[in-house]
Amino acid sequence: MKKFSAPISRKDFTIVVHRGKPALLAVALSYLYRSGEYLPVFLCSGVEVAQDSEVLKPDVYAIQRRRAEEFAVFLNNALIENDGCENLVFLGLSDNQKSFLESLRPHYNILDIDGHDDIEPYLDGFAVDKGGVFEFRSEEVCEALFYAARHNLKLRRTVLGQVVPPADATRDRGLIVVERTGSGEEIIGVGYALSIGADLLLVDGLQKRENDEVLHLLESWQAGDLGALGQLREKINMRIGAVDFEGYPFATFFTDGLPYPLCVTQIPTSMVNHIYRPDFFVFNAIISEYDQGCGSAAVFSPGFFAPDEEVHAFIPLFEHHNFYLRKLLGKGASLFNLRNTIELYPFDILHICSHGGAVKGHYCKVSFSDANGTRHSVEFDHVLSIGITPYLDQHLVESLYYFRKLNGLRWRSAELDAMDYPNELYASLEGVISKAFTDKKVKYLADLDRVQNSNAISCEYSHYNANFSQFVGSRRRPVIFNNACWSWGVISNQFLVAGARGYIGSLREIPNLQAVGFAKNFYGKLFDGTILGAFHHANGIFLQENAEPLYIYWGLHFSTIRNENAVLENRHRIHERLKESLNIWVEKFLRNEGSADLLKAKVLDTRWLIRNDMNGDGNGHTLLN
Repeated sequence: MKKFSAPISRKDFTIVVHRGKPALLAVALSYLYRSGEYLPVFLCSGVEVAQDSEVLKPDVYAIQRRRAEEFAVFLNNALIENDGCENLVFLGLSDNQKSFLESLRPHYNILDIDGHDDIEPYLDGFAVDKGGVFEFRSEEVCEALFYAARHNLKLRRTVLGQVVPPADATRDRGLIVVERTGSGEEIIGVGYALSIGADLLLVDGLQKRENDEVLHLLESWQAGDLGALGQLREKINMRIGAVDFEGYPFATFFTDGLPYPLCVTQIPTSMVNHIYRPDFFVFNAIISEYDQGCGSAAVFSPGFFAPDEEVHAFIPLFEHHNFYLRKLLGKGASLFNLRNTIELYPFDILHICSHGGAVKGHYCKVSFSDANGTRHSVEFDHVLSIGITPYLDQHLVESLYYFRKLNGLRWRSAELDAMDYPNELYASLEGVISKAFTDKKVKYLADLDRVQNSNAISCEYSHYNANFSQFVGSRRRPVIFNNACWSWGVISNQFLVAGARGYIGSLREIPNLQAVGFAKNFYGKLFDGTILGAFHHANGIFLQENAEPLYIYWGLHFSTIRNENAVLENRHRIHERLKESLNIWVEKFLRNEGSADLLKAKVLDTRWLIRNDMNGDGNGHTLLN
């Protein structure tokens, strides 16, 4: 596969926009567009309360509040990683949204643009080289932005608008396929296509709950229903069936969760998830290509598949390329070690060799009364995990609830939506269940050998639920190869949300020998070019013996894994970054910036990581087994 370079991330402008205002974003981008460069855009979801507003009980705005707080943290980190910006544009944001971003005002030149009428006064001075104005209708916002940028025009939204001429195909710079969302996510895809000079194809987005249907069809396909596979292909082909992919060096699909590579195997393909922070995903992938990384790789394998384990085949490749390795093998592949490695340890790539989608649990039911005395029932799968702390007699106990029914109606079904239950009811469910466990009022309906779409990775004696918000230790955003069954779906979401720039997973169950072969072929080519090139190579060999592709790559076509330093130099860099993290956690603890118990745990865990990592072997590697 031809090797491409990442576009340059611009430092003169960064846009923070209300995700529900794609037309406003498109107009602003048309004023600021420059060929071959990526203008960072971050989508801020709506929030109905200000940051300092009173917290209600139950807190019906808890999810909105937490989402806004996390967005502010991610945005601040992105600005720092991009070496700041000359102009930070708040585009169409409400006062509530801005309240969570107030800490940025002293540090940046902020342009507050409320609506379409404000764009020309604020941005026209930066668009003196534009050739004119193209008027468009909101229904063609993506087509209009793509056309205007390619023809050096500014956009203006009108009721009638002009007909957008069809774009000429160039083919040599790849194809970006973007599902229509009616929100800012589709503009992220268009902006990315423009930054790399690729062709653009817009297709119908998924209907409400259709991504859930995709998961059910994959389950049915695994159970032997080839008709389910046919339905999946039909969903894909109704969108891209008429496209001639030959001649394109690659295709990237921006999607809510449709596995397009099932129907496109002749060229390298990757995907970007529209639902899980595509704005940060694209930015992280671009910015990481200009960072040298930390020269570290983590390998996790509890040994479930011994003696046929792929890790022993590719570990020498990492050693040959002077990566500092953190090996979590056998008994060292514990929940505690995996959790701390993922959440606190600096690494460029993590390989997981374990069981996935086979986590045991219990099917439970809780009956309760709401604030008005109305009786309800909630049915859910309960997954419990226990992480043994090696240095302290205090251990992590974590429960996850996978809701299945509310008042007898299937979770996320049209029938349940039609009941129009208040937000307060949904907001209370986790608290109601937790209290029921405390009061021993949970009714156990069945033991489950496998919790469908569970968000877990099997460890030695327990499992990791991937219940985390960001990779704290890694500056260059990491890549995850989760070589386990069912690892492309729900489990991938947490890694994408947390900031991974690439993720490889499987659509369904994978026989062990096939998984081993795919991993060997992938790593055999990884250091010769791009991640996508290695993935396509491994997939081609896989398809020589299998009828259907079973692996998916969430990522961009130019991303690479590389190391230019000696292994002991990488080891030193890891230790320095861990010490920096320790100082940050200590300062946060002393300044009471968050939960005291949580911050104390981060301090202790990071100290343990430093002591543990110092005990490496003679080649500078840490081996836990």
